[in-house]
Formats: sequence, structure tokens, C-alpha cells
Amino acid sequence: MNIQSDLGFSPDVQKFLYLSDLSPYKNAVMQSFHIDNKTDFKYMTQAYDEVYRLSRHLPNGQEIDFMLCKGGGHGTHNGYRWIGNKLWIYSHYTNTAGKAVVVRFQYKAGITLNYGTNGMEDVYTAQINNPYTVPVINENEQLMLYRIEGRNDKNELINYCEIRDLADIDNKINKLLYKVDIPQYLTTNENPMQGVAFANGVVYWYTGNYNLSTPNYLTAFDMKSNKQIWQRKISVGGTAGIVDGNSAEGEGMQFYYDNLSGSYGLIIGVTVGEANNRSHKLYGVFQAGLFEILKADAVPLSLADTGGRRKALPIVTTKLSEIKSPGSYYLTTDFSKTVVDFPYPKNWINSGWSFDVGYANMAGDVKQTLTRNTFSKSLFSFTRMISSTTIGPWNYEQSYSLKTGEQVHSSVKKLTDLNIPGMTWYMTTEDSKRMVDFPRNDGVSGWTISNSMADTGGGFTQTVSRNSVTSASQIYVRTVSNNTGHKWSIYEGKLV
Repeated sequence: MNIQSDLGFSPDVQKFLYLSDLSPYKNAVMQSFHIDNKTDFKYMTQAYDEVYRLSRHLPNGQEIDFMLCKGGGHGTHNGYRWIGNKLWIYSHYTNTAGKAVVVRFQYKAGITLNYGTNGMEDVYTAQINNPYTVPVINENEQLMLYRIEGRNDKNELINYCEIRDLADIDNKINKLLYKVDIPQYLTTNENPMQGVAFANGVVYWYTGNYNLSTPNYLTAFDMKSNKQIWQRKISVGGTAGIVDGNSAEGEGMQFYYDNLSGSYGLIIGVTVGEANNRSHKLYGVFQAGLFEILKADAVPLSLADTGGRRKALPIVTTKLSEIKSPGSYYLTTDFSKTVVDFPYPKNWINSGWSFDVGYANMAGDVKQTLTRNTFSKSLFSFTRMISSTTIGPWNYEQSYSLKTGEQVHSSVKKLTDLNIPGMTWYMTTEDSKRMVDFPRNDGVSGWTISNSMADTGGGFTQTVSRNSVTSASQIYVRTVSNNTGHKWSIYEGKLV
């Protein structure tokens, strides 16, 4: 056994271990990620057009919220730095003059961040002529790495890294500590840059494309000598050589420090799967014990608690549309009556309800299902789709009890109040006497009430059929729209 690999940190030989997924509600390739060692939140960037999406996640990868960074390029990597009790995010940006700059800002969910807005500040880079410059921060060592794109004497695109003291950057002092030149073969289309990290005098450079036949590489450079130390091939994202969609593109890298134990690790990202069905995974090599710490926080999301019981509601709310976290929940009778977007009339509620929130798709669309919890009546359900921007209408799903039908509630005095499309009730003889908008409220018999599906305007056809074993059938039909019942038609049956 290699004791150094087992207890120490040897990213040149250690196996990269799967840590967790990141699950954004946007089907785009990941560009970078960051695990915050103060809050345990995970951040990730995804690019589309010249806007990048910056999202915040729980330790297990579940998305909490997001913001858009307009003018931030692709978000290939950012710097994250706590100053007091505020987290500042350092990023490449294009200013109003069209020049490449580095800025810092604070995370604000739900906004589109344009240059110079929402408290954004320019950051000193010591660069002339505004070359494309992207920041990476090592908070533990209080250092900044700038990845800079330039041109050589042959006008070929080159990349190099400058390492500077954060205090010097804050004070606008032009003092270069180290410079690392990246070989051109590590910046080609076949082997593009996918992540940069640095620590303990070493710059780590992560490269590769989506093609499984083209190896991804992790290359280490010594800061002081500007020389390559080692290079290894990286193959992550699959199981036993099988990769979803036959596509695995390296995306992002972080040198992570644990504040409590003082241990550290090197974490890389990869996006796998076809363009319409991507997933994003994190792998790492760690000092002894750190993997277990991070893995313990990244508990996979489950629909029930660990004992197999329905979970408690994740937030305090009176709107079911605000509950997007997947899970199986239970709503008590009393709580159900307080919900403002409950599809069943409040005064009809006399039982609890199972409430199931399904897993989201790539766009964040979630299915919600309410099912009545009863032993004596029909177990009908209501379902709908919701997203971060849209709340769909409830859909009624009929379920018939083999023992007894759904009786009209005692509070109902008008058939127009039975306004759920697709639903069926039984109206006893006594119930029929209360119905002021029914032409046969003389108590002649019981009746079955059936509502059709809704038309395109939300109206429906209401059919009331006489329930009798001795008399000829009678069927009353009318249209109900906008809570208004229109004229009845009658269909008379004949005994044969």
C-alpha cells in the first residue's frame, strides 16, 4: 500500500472518487463549480450565449436558486472570497466600453446582473490593454491567480497564469509573485482548458473535450520554476467504462480546504450525456478523512425520511406552489384548509391528504399530486405541473370507491357549486331538496351528477341522472361557465 497516497495527498496517482452530482434546472454544459467551505453551499456556472447562469445548490447538488450574469462570458471559472460576513464572487466581465475586465459582486438570486449594477465593483488586474483575464482565488493562502489569454510573436493564442497577493490587488499594487506559461498543446480544440486551481506552490491545469477517444489530462506546474511537474490522464463520469451518451467533458476544478479539519483535496467536474439530457458530476482526490466529511454532507435526495415515513414539509407556507423540493409529504385536515391554492373547496375538506412532489426534469418542471387520505370514500387525486416561472392548472383524476359514491356535501345548495370538471357525485333525495337551481328539487329520488371535462374556456357540461329502480330514467343536461348555470335540457326515458 502506498502510505503517502493513503494518508497524504498525491493527485498524480490517487484515484478520483465520485463525490456528488450537481442538478441545475437548466440543460446546458457546466463551466465551473465552487464548494463554499463556510456555508457548504455549492455554486456552478453554465453558459449560453454571452450570459452565464450562476446557480446555488445544497450539498447534495439540489438547486436552490440562480442568477444570470449578462456580460460575464461563459463563466469558465470564478473566484470566491469571504470578506467579513459577505461572500464576493470574482468574475470576468465585459464593461460598457466593450473591454474585458475583472469584477466582483455578491450573489443575488433571481436577478440578471449587468455590468456596474447591484453593487458590482471593478477589480485591479495590473494588465495593460484589457486582455481576457479570468480569476481564481485561494482563500487559504490569500492569493489570486489570473488566467490570461494573449498572443505570441507568431500571433498565436497563448495562455499564462499570474499569481498575485490578494492584499496587493486590494491596494492596487502591481507586484507579480509567479508566472506560469501554459504549453500550447494544452489549449487546443482537442485539448481545451477546462479548469484551473492552485495551492502549495503548484498550478493544476485540467484539459479535454467531450470525445471519449480523446484523453482528458491533469497537468501540474511548479510556480517558482515555471516547469511541468507531472501529467496524468483523467477518465471520470462513467461506471466500468460505460458513460451516459458516450460523452464526458471535463468542466471546472477547485482546490478545496476544510475549515474544521484543515485537510484539503482537489475536485474536478465533468458533464456527461447527450445535449438534451446532461448530468454534472464531481470527483476528487483528498487527504485522509475529507472525502468522508464531504460525502456525509451530500446525502442523496429521497422522497421519504430514512425510516420510510412521509417527510415534514420543507418550508412554512400556505401555497403548495412554493413547495418544489421532491418528496412525499402529508397535509393534515386542518392544514389543508389553510392552503390558498388547494383545488378542493375548503368546507368540503374532512380528511388529510397525501402530497407528492416528483423529481424535476432538466428544465425544473415538477409534478405535484394531492391524494385524499380516506378509508370510506373515493381516493381521488389532483395533479399539476409547476416550475420556477409557471404554475399549471390542477387536473382532477377520478377514483371510484367500490363501496360508496361521493355524496354531495351538506353545505352545497346549488349545483353550480359542484364546479370541478370531470368529477361525479351522488345526490340523495334529501340533498336534491336543497338545490335551488335544479328543476326537480321536489324530493322525488336520488340523482347522479357528472361533470364533463372542461372546454377551452373552462366551462363544462353538467349531467344529472335520476337514480330509480321503478321509474323511467330522466336526464337533465346544461352548460356551466363562469360559475353560471345555463338552461336545462331534459331527456325522458321510457320503461320497456
